[in-house]
Amino acid sequence: MDDTAIFGRLVEKFSAKSSEVDMENYGNEILQTLMDLESEMKPDPYYIDKQIQMDWSHRSTLIEWIAEVHQRLHLVPEMLFLCANCIDRFLSCKTINIERLQLVGITALFIAAKYEEVRPPPITDMIYWADDSCTDTELKSAERMMLSKLEFQLGRPSPIDFFAWIGQTGGYSPKAHAVTQYFLEVTIIDACFLNHPPSLIAGGAYALARIMLSEDSQVRSVHCWVAASLTRALVPSSYLLSGIHFC
Repeated sequence: MDDTAIFGRLVEKFSAKSSEVDMENYGNEILQTLMDLESEMKPDPYYIDKQIQMDWSHRSTLIEWIAEVHQRLHLVPEMLFLCANCIDRFLSCKTINIERLQLVGITALFIAAKYEEVRPPPITDMIYWADDSCTDTELKSAERMMLSKLEFQLGRPSPIDFFAWIGQTGGYSPKAHAVTQYFLEVTIIDACFLNHPPSLIAGGAYALARIMLSEDSQVRSVHCWVAASLTRALVPSSYLLSGIHFC
């Protein structure tokens, strides 16, 4: 992802619409709405136990590949989080053959692109980046199946949405933004974070970034939920930082 893409996109969501959204008056309501929505559309954090031919390393490899395609296509950051959510929720309710895992990934990317992008890549581009491992007909069929399994529900807030709220209410630090961005990107790949709500991931990543940069005094100026996130998310975030992954 571009170093400024995430925050710039989020400022567009809230700041650029300041005439419509007054953060001072409605910030808490926006936050509450996001937190209500995040309790929905959750994947099973232990779904790998249901998969006969998969383990967590297969998921990591798939998400890393998806992230590379996402970057090459210059797609918006939110799309990657939505894509991962679609993959995890689909695999939570559908056992697949490992040979079809790439099709699951490119299908989720195709769906996420249609949801987030104004001009999503054509289906031919998706097939190309999947190394022609599927046909136009197969991808469309997989799209219908995935949407059906997901019950056409695609609107779960991502950590980026909560990071946007933090940026508006807690101030913008370029260095903290870059470090937080790193944490958020890695949490997509690490399945250990499937059991953490997006608000907790965003709050923990932001708070840890501030502490690393000796800006922790500014963390206290952000609303109470960030401070609460810090105490619960600091441990997994710290392990993430040191390169230790645990579930």
